[in-house]
Amino acid sequence: MFLVAAFCAVSITIDGIFMLIDPGLYRRCFEFLGEWFGGAWLPVYGLGFCMMGAALALSLRAVGVPAIYCTAGVVLVACGLCLIFLQAERLDFLAVWWARRPSWLYRLGGVVFILLGAMVLQGLAALRIPAFTW
Repeated sequence: MFLVAAFCAVSITIDGIFMLIDPGLYRRCFEFLGEWFGGAWLPVYGLGFCMMGAALALSLRAVGVPAIYCTAGVVLVACGLCLIFLQAERLDFLAVWWARRPSWLYRLGGVVFILLGAMVLQGLAALRIPAFTW
């Protein structure tokens, strides 16, 4: 479970780094997902949020990290559920609204993701789990 939590935290941090470096990459990804999945890409994205958040929250609790660090996973699950259960008209509005946001807002989101991933990694590092031995 430690490796699952570490993988989730590193994935969130890397996602934040890419969002910080190149916000246009996310716009291109949104366009690609819109072409590939049509109107259903936001619920699919929400499902990804739910899976990542659930894996993060459950693995952190199983490893024994304090509950405050698990809130990162719970927030991801809540965001994912909102994306899954929104009506089609609201999803289309949300997709257009998010695509029109300025680059600084994407970069701000990247900073938040980096801080979130770093917080979880710091919580995992505080466990002082011994290194793997052969």
